Amino acid sequence: TSQRISDDGSTTIPHWHKACNEIIQAGLTAHPNSPIFVYFQGRFLFVQGKLREAMAVFEDGLKQDIEWPEMKHAGYWELVFCSLYTLDWSRGYKYAKQMSAENKWSKAFYCYLEAVFLWSMDKTKIAEVKELLGRIPGLMKRVAGRTIPVEKFALHRALMVIEEDRAPFHPALEIALVWDGMPLIPAVDRERIETIMVEAMPTTNDVEQKAQILLTLMSIKRINGHYDAAIEHGKTALRLQVPDDSYCIPMASLELAHIYLQKGNLKEAERYYNESVSYKNYYLVKKFLEIRQSRMRIEIELAKKKRAD
Repeated sequence: TSQRISDDGSTTIPHWHKACNEIIQAGLTAHPNSPIFVYFQGRFLFVQGKLREAMAVFEDGLKQDIEWPEMKHAGYWELVFCSLYTLDWSRGYKYAKQMSAENKWSKAFYCYLEAVFLWSMDKTKIAEVKELLGRIPGLMKRVAGRTIPVEKFALHRALMVIEEDRAPFHPALEIALVWDGMPLIPAVDRERIETIMVEAMPTTNDVEQKAQILLTLMSIKRINGHYDAAIEHGKTALRLQVPDDSYCIPMASLELAHIYLQKGNLKEAERYYNESVSYKNYYLVKKFLEIRQSRMRIEIELAKKKRAD
């Protein structure tokens, strides 16, 4: 489908945007009940940041009699993330619960999503949240001898609550941060998140949570074009003594590289990019961050080539 919403929160319209839309519309005209074309229509809206329109399309599609369960589950998955990015916790819980019941790809992660949405929806449900998190170790599986990265993340967060009795940092917002989904969140909801983070900062004594709050604020400030404030948040995060397995340090360095690239400072962009990729400790969600690091490497090289020309 189309290029997703750009990292500064604006919509990027590639030259083939029109052709993509024409293909989808032609498919829907010829096959109005095709779950594939309905899915692509919803996905096309999603990557443009039209999340509520995308949700309407996915939910209308799911009302059809779909004999292909994988197609239905793909719709549930998209609705989980549409709900996450619009802060619609009850709807997200509904679809995470359906995924958990019907799909076998990663029951551990689906169970974690259930717990995340339930916690976000009603913090008095802590006993039920802990019961869900307690299922995760028994749901873990290995593929080709390896643990699925999202399951490793889910297990780490579950054990943090169950064994360490550490209160979770706004876990739904953490997923948005890790998935690089902040640019997709509507501006009005980003304002709500910013208020939540500013109010949370003085009340937490957990160093990693302070770093996560700073990263969230940094991402929002960058998207809004407030680069100096974003840089200040990032450099403050880098000075914190977070656990070795935390993603906060390499992510903060990568965010700084992104900001300096947007400001046209290639020297600083490359310096912070190199700090991000050279971080020696193993950390959670490393695979997710490597995708963003690869994209940043390409963008830096393109900027250097453009400047040389």
